[in-house]
Amino acid sequence: MKTTQKLNLSETPVEIDAAAKTFKLGLPLYQRILNDLSMKSLKRLCNAIVEYPLHDEKSPLLQNAELPAFELAVELMEARAVMMEYSTKELHKQEMARAAKEETKKEVENGKE
Repeated sequence: MKTTQKLNLSETPVEIDAAAKTFKLGLPLYQRILNDLSMKSLKRLCNAIVEYPLHDEKSPLLQNAELPAFELAVELMEARAVMMEYSTKELHKQEMARAAKEETKKEVENGKE
């Protein structure tokens, strides 16, 4: 079983489509922002992402240059969580359908005996 799948956006709900687009467009911007930060800023940013609540009104960052990276990281994590939840549900549906198909096949085989 694959752990990563490409989303077929034509068959997904609107929220998944929006999350995928946010992630696809936001990731290159996030990477560019990170390239402009100093090593100290990167450390503060990493700590802020892990340690602080995501929707805290008060920014944990000490410098204004880090704030856009923090806000974009939150958006990217939220988008990724939506996509992961959808993928997990789809994998579960596929597993359940496969199990039901195998059960039906066993019942048919047992009925022929």
